[in-house]
Amino acid sequence: LPFAANKNLAKVSLLFLMNYYALALATAVYIRTARQAMPIVIMLFAQFAWYAVWAGAKGLVPWHPTLANYDGFAGLMVHGAGLCYWFAVAAKGKKTKLFLYALAGYCVLGVVASFARAAFLALVVVVGWVWMRSPRKMLTGAGIVAAGVVAAIGATVIFEEGFFWNEMMSAFEEGTEEGTGAQRWEVWKVGFKVWMTHPIFGVGAGNF
Repeated sequence: LPFAANKNLAKVSLLFLMNYYALALATAVYIRTARQAMPIVIMLFAQFAWYAVWAGAKGLVPWHPTLANYDGFAGLMVHGAGLCYWFAVAAKGKKTKLFLYALAGYCVLGVVASFARAAFLALVVVVGWVWMRSPRKMLTGAGIVAAGVVAAIGATVIFEEGFFWNEMMSAFEEGTEEGTGAQRWEVWKVGFKVWMTHPIFGVGAGNF
């Protein structure tokens, strides 16, 4: 923070980190049983449901400072897809299972609606990891097929025919010469120059 080019921008990131550290510390100090952890777990899944209601099929949450960005919302949905599925498998109650399975399906739809290429690739990796770690591979395989159906239907209903899949494939075609690939390449080059001028302490979180 003392070396930040704009200290106010860096303070925003610092406050987020302090909140996370406080939650981690309080969890380690006070929570001793799975039952005591339930309020945090419930809040975790409540956020996915809450933002799902606000986003609908738009692929973002219009009023949120981070999730109003397609890439930001897509990242949250990738997290939600894996977490909701695992907890659905572990849940005892039938209603809880169905709710979490449905929420996992919505998270897949949320990634599709955001048409964020990196997030979609991340979702593919998460799905593959879930299948590899699953002790019940047939059940998980059926879940993956269901997720694929949700993605295919969502891509057809939300976008014009072929638009979504063409957008995803462009991640492998643009390179550094055109589209967002060229834009990212320019940002990375400037970022490297910033690092070269401030290699030890940087310019502060949120400053570049």
